[in-house]
Amino acid sequence: MRLWTAAANEAGVATFRKNGLREVARFTRMDAEVPQRSPSRFVPFRAEEDLWSRARSSEFLSRSGGYVSYDYGFIKVGPDVLAALERSGAILGFDAQIAVVSGSSEGYVERALEVEPLAGDLAALLAEARVLAAERGKARVETFLPHDSALLGTARGAGFTNMEWGQEAILCEKPLGSAPSA
Repeated sequence: MRLWTAAANEAGVATFRKNGLREVARFTRMDAEVPQRSPSRFVPFRAEEDLWSRARSSEFLSRSGGYVSYDYGFIKVGPDVLAALERSGAILGFDAQIAVVSGSSEGYVERALEVEPLAGDLAALLAEARVLAAERGKARVETFLPHDSALLGTARGAGFTNMEWGQEAILCEKPLGSAPSA
């Protein structure tokens, strides 16, 4: 089970800890406006490339405890998860850059595209994420980055700003027992 809350929500954090959840990562939610429409360089990731070896050596995954946001929830990244995301068309890339792009379209999300860096150069990924959002008719692009001053500084340099909610979000989890067999 995974839950997340703002670090400033002391009552929420205390409740998580009291109920056996442990902190696994911290993220910062950021967004940026998109430029005028122009073609994006992002294309679906090609299966012949070794996605898992590139992802597991990524600074993004190492600084996030191996988690990435997808459709406004967090998932633990591993070979099977990446393969499923790739099959669904959620893994996009260009040159040496790879990102997870969410397909959520509920409520306010219809105006924004969620793009999470997976591997490569953060500045290049975020700049191209803005172009991809414009290409898809979105007004904004959003991302959850590991709460790391160097990564956040790079994002700010790429035109991203902290969003009101999620300036420091704590991700917690608790292993659950297996489901009873029928």
